[in-house]
Amino acid sequence: VGPRRATRMAEQFAEATIAFDRDRVDDARRLLLAMGREALSAPCAHELMGLIRYRAREWKKAASELEIALASMPDAVEHIPVLMDCYRALGDHDRVSQLWKMLGEESPHPEIMAEGRIVLAGTKADQGDLPAALALMEKSGRKVKPVRDYHLREWYFLADLYDRSGDVINARKYFSWVYENDADFVDVLERLASLGG
Repeated sequence: VGPRRATRMAEQFAEATIAFDRDRVDDARRLLLAMGREALSAPCAHELMGLIRYRAREWKKAASELEIALASMPDAVEHIPVLMDCYRALGDHDRVSQLWKMLGEESPHPEIMAEGRIVLAGTKADQGDLPAALALMEKSGRKVKPVRDYHLREWYFLADLYDRSGDVINARKYFSWVYENDADFVDVLERLASLGG
């Protein structure tokens, strides 16, 4: 596109990314679309548009954009859990499992693996297989130091699965772990109270 246009497009893409990071999804979409067809063919533009569509709960369109980005950048696995969640919402359990396998082969950061594990377990629970969902999540059911945000998400989801399966003792245990580390995490106080904790 030439150096001047390339510089302007890079600035617009940076603005769109900042808008997205600040939860101004409509602004991010508008800025990205203003970049034109040339820019929208770039893998990073597909990736950002996929995330924008994901936030808008446009599962099919988000999956399509993220698949294009993944095909162009196969080593960029940080958004595979988001793609998995799109397919979970669409009811494509086979694709969720395929992406989980792909994620495992890449051995990414533990936070990315945790997000993928939560989505896969959620898919199993959606299919009515709570034992399989619990078996998958129990791998993350240990105390750790330091506690990261993704540990809280794993414990919360594990507690929710135990609650759904009728195991109040374990549900209370994991909700308590979350509460001890972040009393304002989602609705953990209400969930504990509902279990007599």
